[in-house]
Amino acid sequence: MASVLHVQLLGLLVFAIHIKEHSASLFSKPEVAMVSAKCAAVEFTHGDNSMKEVYVFAKRPTDDNFIQWGDPLEARHTEEGKLRILLKNLPMGGEFQVLLSSDMHWDEMESNSPISEKGLTHVKPSVPHAPMNLMIHRTDPRLNTKVIDGSICVDLHWVHPHTVLHDNPHDIYFKISHGYVGEHREVICSDSVGEAERKCGIPLFSEFAEFPESYMTICGLRPNRHIRFDVEAFDCDGEAVARHITTVTPPNAPSVIATLVTEAGQQESPAGFQPTIVIDWIPQHDARIQGHAIYLGVTDISAQKLLCWEPHNRSDPHAHGHLEIPIIHKNFTSAEDSQLLQDHARGNRVHQEQEIRVTTRVTGKLESPSYVFRLGEWLVLDMVLKCLTSFESDRTAYVSYPVVISMTQMQGMTLYD
Repeated sequence: MASVLHVQLLGLLVFAIHIKEHSASLFSKPEVAMVSAKCAAVEFTHGDNSMKEVYVFAKRPTDDNFIQWGDPLEARHTEEGKLRILLKNLPMGGEFQVLLSSDMHWDEMESNSPISEKGLTHVKPSVPHAPMNLMIHRTDPRLNTKVIDGSICVDLHWVHPHTVLHDNPHDIYFKISHGYVGEHREVICSDSVGEAERKCGIPLFSEFAEFPESYMTICGLRPNRHIRFDVEAFDCDGEAVARHITTVTPPNAPSVIATLVTEAGQQESPAGFQPTIVIDWIPQHDARIQGHAIYLGVTDISAQKLLCWEPHNRSDPHAHGHLEIPIIHKNFTSAEDSQLLQDHARGNRVHQEQEIRVTTRVTGKLESPSYVFRLGEWLVLDMVLKCLTSFESDRTAYVSYPVVISMTQMQGMTLYD
């Protein structure tokens, strides 16, 4: 009778210790939420939900002890309010269990989680979906400016069905590389498995596209060179598939001469004189060149528009080889915020300084780096400038029109007759 009572008391003591151990832990029981051949997503909660990283210990069910599974992993929040980590380099087709800890001493129950249920990795890894629709586009002229070494920039676009990272084993990562003919390849960027933010690719979401598109601005390229770009998609299991595109890089920035004509010439009457900027460029002998794009921008502000398009083909009646832009002088024009605020505080009407950008456009809708010059206290009179206002235009038109308030639809339509 005494021995039976002793066994019952010992069982209650073991049960009480077990309850105390688990109640002392701030971790919930880890849950293996998703697996692949070599990776697993583990979700849990913690009393301090602001914790940044967690130590992971893993073992097979047949092992006696847990071992620390690499460096501490970054814990990220899910939409359900849980914390999630991504385990890597697990054995394929094997069972495993994990234990989490806020420090590297897994045998101290106060800082440990309960042991998870068994998880089973896949026997074979799955091959990622290949990148699609690789294209080369021009880089924004505001970013692709003339530099000392004469290098140029292009934008590489591609489409892939899995561009959003979800912190799970089936996330897809990208690596971009390029190589010139006869030279070794060079890696431009590569995503890191398990990282929350990409290093390769900025997504472009559209409601009308079947799959999201991504792009990467690649600079430091040599002009007028045959080049191949590779986009590789890989996953947590190490499986990868790549696609490539070949092209010829755009030329370097055009050599532009900009002359401010602000006074009438000698022996000319000042009556009716219109100040202008004469933009001329040294001809570039390249069969790919289609013309020159002239942009109007606001200095130190990310605002820009296409001012005029000048075709390169001499047989085109709109190809002049230069451009005359009417301008007007305005006091209190500056790009400095402090100067504008000071002039405005004195009751003056202030103006933001403008700048002109000139690029060489080639086949494939690519553009060279832009030649930039600022206009100082002169502003462009785009309402009296007439030229080709788009790359598809075949007739000249005024760059802009004065704002006219229309009271009726019929009155508004007469503005376009």
